[in-house]
Amino acid sequence: FNREVAAATVELKKLETRISRLQTSLAEDPDAGPALLSLCDERIISTTASINDAKQCLRKCESLSDIQSLILKASKKVEEIEKLGRQGKQLASGIIRKRAASQNKIRSLSDTVGQIRLSLTGIYLESEIESEVKK
Repeated sequence: FNREVAAATVELKKLETRISRLQTSLAEDPDAGPALLSLCDERIISTTASINDAKQCLRKCESLSDIQSLILKASKKVEEIEKLGRQGKQLASGIIRKRAASQNKIRSLSDTVGQIRLSLTGIYLESEIESEVKK
């Protein structure tokens, strides 16, 4: 039983480390970090609670099957958050690419409008000069 308790303790520490690294990873994303953390926040809190439940169960030395069940539940929650984080990063990356492409199109259109404006100004001045010369 002691060996199983020790293994469960190690597994819980691994889960705590994974959730901590995941939070750090999400927060480090310069463009989407706050949105990703907000998206995952409730799940992170729930997962941390599940880990704490398993630790409490472990301290009370309750049944090994209960401890393993709680660890499995917490592990699945960590996996869900990791998946959600990956999906969120991919979506954010796609949005950022689309935004950059849109900004390039806007710059291009702005340049085109500027060129048209110059051409129209030139045409207007040319017609004004012709009108003045004809007078």
